[in-house]
Amino acid sequence: MNNLKIGARLGFAFGLILLITVFIAVVGVLRLGNLDAASKEFATTQVERSTLAHQWEANIRMNWVRALASLRSSDPVFIDTFQKDMDATTKDISEI
Repeated sequence: MNNLKIGARLGFAFGLILLITVFIAVVGVLRLGNLDAASKEFATTQVERSTLAHQWEANIRMNWVRALASLRSSDPVFIDTFQKDMDATTKDISEI
């Protein structure tokens, strides 16, 4: 290495730094690809799970209101209607 002229040494050093920079850029692009895949997974799966959880909660609250209303009612037709609605909602809850 000592036998090379200064221009050749500088060229070699510049080429080495350029090679390291390209390597870092490639690693960065690959990491961005992984990050993109993770964000897409989060945007689809996690949002879907959150939506299902909110639907589940809303259905449970609706059944709670229906149960209270049927307990306070003395009309058998009214209670039977609420029971049918509660059964349908319970089926939806089970599917969720």
